[in-house]
Amino acid sequence: MAAESTTEETQTLPTVETSGAESKPSVWQRFRRWRTGRPFIPGLLLILSGIIIAAPAYITIHISDLLVMISTISGVSTLLIGVLLAMFGLGAWFQPATSNYVGVLGIIVAIIALPTSNLGGFIIGSLLGIIGGAFTF
Repeated sequence: MAAESTTEETQTLPTVETSGAESKPSVWQRFRRWRTGRPFIPGLLLILSGIIIAAPAYITIHISDLLVMISTISGVSTLLIGVLLAMFGLGAWFQPATSNYVGVLGIIVAIIALPTSNLGGFIIGSLLGIIGGAFTF
């Protein structure tokens, strides 16, 4: 009888080199995966409405020798409403569980912006806020 070897040979599988792009998802794929579970476009509309409402009160434009500036007494309320709408948009992105509350509050604040801050960012900001809040809700 032949003597049998008690040691087992270890078999190793050949290693396959993969590039970093195949094993790790790209930035766009991670971004797409992140935004699918949250109200991304409505949050973006709320952020844009906040920027549009707050910007005219704080931006000055130089045209040749002419200085164009919208200065009103509602500067503090304009800033407050713009920041609130931007925060509601960020809240919809980063806390999607609270999107119902954020949407309703965004609609209310966008309507309040009409009489208090330059006709709600010349009506464009309020419309974006109402649409974004409705879609968030």
